[in-house]
Formats: sequence, C-alpha cells, structure tokens
Amino acid sequence: MQLDLERDILPDLQKQIVKALAEHGALTIMQTRKRIGKHYAATHRAFQSLKRKQIIKEVSTKNWKGRKYPQYWLTVKGMLTALILRASPTKMLMHASKIYPNNKEVEFLLKSAKYVNPDIFRIPYAKLQKNKRIELEQPDLHQVAAIQMAIEPDEQNLTALAKLLQEYYPQHHANFLKKLEKAIELLTRIKAKLEKES
Repeated sequence: MQLDLERDILPDLQKQIVKALAEHGALTIMQTRKRIGKHYAATHRAFQSLKRKQIIKEVSTKNWKGRKYPQYWLTVKGMLTALILRASPTKMLMHASKIYPNNKEVEFLLKSAKYVNPDIFRIPYAKLQKNKRIELEQPDLHQVAAIQMAIEPDEQNLTALAKLLQEYYPQHHANFLKKLEKAIELLTRIKAKLEKES
C-alpha cells in the first residue's frame, strides 16, 4: 500500500482553522473568523472544504439574536491533522471528552500523542485518506505506538505508551509484549551481524 506521507496536508487557511478548533473547541464560522483574523467569505469556503474532506463536522449549535448557528469541531481525521500541525493534545483531549464522551480510541489517541513524534500521525492520516475512512481502528493506534518505539526509543515515553496500551487495550497487551520481545531479538541479531561485518 503506497501512502503519501510527504504531501502538505492542507492549505494555510484550512490549517489555521484546524488549529483554532483544536485550541478553542467547537466554534461557529464567525467565531473562527474572528480568532484567525480572515475574511468571512474565505473562511466560509475553507469550512466547506474541510467538511467535504471530513476533517470537521457540525457538533452543536449556538443561539445568537434568535438564530441558530452551527458549531464545528474536529473529526478523528481532523484530530490527526491537528496533531500533525503540532496542536496541543492536552487541550484537544479536554474538548474531545465533551464532544466524544466515552470514545476509547479518541482518548487513547490524544493521551498517547504526548509521547509520540507528531510526524508519525501522518501514517494513520494517510491510511484514512487512502481507504476513505473517517474512524481509526485499533491496529492504526497500535501501529502508532510501534513506530514510535522503533524510531525514537526513549524509555520514559515508551513506558508511558506501554502503560496506556495496557490500560486501554488489556486484551492486546500480552500480544504487544510478545511483538516487542521479537523486535528486541531482531535488533540484537542485526546489531551483532553489523558488528561482525565491521
């Protein structure tokens, strides 16, 4: 499966909108426009594009002067986008817990994001794009943890990730530890082979 990980994920105005929603929670188009300082028409078009891309969705309404205005926030794909753009996972978790209560995958994603290089989220993002999905699956989340362990083996972060995996997916924890042991074995063999050859 060929994934495009290098492509810039969004135009600048759409990035600003995603970051504003990640930072401030559900907003109307006008509230967002005021926060990012852009013209209403351009902001409205950017919102429509983000909705078509399934990065944002309507989550509530705001009453103002007798009228109802839709408020938007991030989908799971939008949360991945925000993480790639270096938005605060702590703030997003605060907003997500109100918008997506009791969603284990969203909680795990945002809690684990504190221990993961944000660029790693390009992989599940690209998989969602390619497969036209809007929700993450458990293997996507396990893959994020495994890739982090492979490319940046920091003991504190890896311990925190392993504890989160155990807390959220106890049924997969034993399998995860077996895979970790196999990876350590493989890396040890590769290291020995390289040392022997040099």
